[in-house]
Amino acid sequence: MRIVAKIATAGVAGLSRFPVANAEIDECLTPDGHLDESKARAALNCEQVQIASTDDRRVIAFGLEYLKQMESIVRHLAENINAQGETTAAVTDEKGCRTEAVTPGDRACERRMKKGRFAFCRTDITSCADGIHVKLTVQNPREVVGHTESFAYEFAVMCARILIYLKAEITTTDIVLIEGEGASGVFADAAAMNRRDDLRKLRDGCPNRVNGYCSPCKPDCPLYANGKCKEVS
Repeated sequence: MRIVAKIATAGVAGLSRFPVANAEIDECLTPDGHLDESKARAALNCEQVQIASTDDRRVIAFGLEYLKQMESIVRHLAENINAQGETTAAVTDEKGCRTEAVTPGDRACERRMKKGRFAFCRTDITSCADGIHVKLTVQNPREVVGHTESFAYEFAVMCARILIYLKAEITTTDIVLIEGEGASGVFADAAAMNRRDDLRKLRDGCPNRVNGYCSPCKPDCPLYANGKCKEVS
């Protein structure tokens, strides 16, 4: 299975278009709880998704869950700034994430997207003897200048964070994560972002943080430094 996201930029604004499944995975189950492959394939019959005839149930189920997580994250980011609109497009700039184009920069991104001036973030999901192989690739085949390629890499980092989560959550099959062309270091960057998020949650919820100090002191805490609670950078 191949899932493609397109990324266009204009100045500091970026636009990504990614596929959204036509149904939730729960809607593609048989009465006894097994995957109805025909329904699942129909749910994935959308633009920017290519399904191979050799893709098995594991790949189909994984693809559905992956797209669900992607849509959920973009919707969550957009809701944090009270944005509304289509979830098939995510617009980002220094002000946050939206799901519709509302600024001149957003609309410039849309125009560039329509002209084919975009980069790709591609996810290839393959069934193998040792489980499922998932490869992320970032490409800029038309050599679009500006921030387009770096935005595409950032989108790949978001995808990598989803894949790291799914790898940890899915226990029924092994998932092998692979860095393809243009995506070298993407899983390390994703893991570092996950680590920073975990530390921020730890710091925000710590009852020992009092006016920037650690009291009573917990020297074994990763944020402890000379009696103070370190900021997460």
